[in-house]
Amino acid sequence: MTSVVEIGRGGFGVVSKANLANIGLVALKIIISKNSNELNESNDDFVKEVEIAIIL
Repeated sequence: MTSVVEIGRGGFGVVSKANLANIGLVALKIIISKNSNELNESNDDFVKEVEIAIIL
């Protein structure tokens, strides 16, 4: 069974915690955007965030 619980909201969208069968706990970030220009900027910022998380 999969359970998903919202754990926060921020500038990019919603962050949730999910417990996936056969995988375990994962974090989900669902990016919410109002227009295509904002989406392009959000994607660039999100890629930077992921690159920093990988280093940590």
